[in-house]
Amino acid sequence: MSIWMAMLIGACIGVVLTTIILSQTRNGRIKAEYEQYIAELELEHQQSLIAAQKRSVNTSRAVLKGKMAEQLAPIMPEFQYLPSDAKFLGDPVDYVVFDGYTDFRDGEGDAEDIEVVFD
Repeated sequence: MSIWMAMLIGACIGVVLTTIILSQTRNGRIKAEYEQYIAELELEHQQSLIAAQKRSVNTSRAVLKGKMAEQLAPIMPEFQYLPSDAKFLGDPVDYVVFDGYTDFRDGEGDAEDIEVVFD
């Protein structure tokens, strides 16, 4: 075997080994980039999930506060009728007010004086 043949075989082996090493390095870099991208997506997903949970809780609280306020409306000074004349229904009509019913029940008014009001 001549020296040129040995050099040619050595060069071929060197090229093959260099290609394999560079390929693994490039693949490793690409893999690391994708792993970082996946980690960022997972973090973004967790943050979005936490934000959605907070919005859900805040919406639920607002709805509950609104429902409690509806129940307390007849005892507020702005309510124009006697609380005992108001009957809570809920959705879509909050109250039906039988204005004058308490007076009629107490014997102080006439049944014809009762006015039905949807509030």
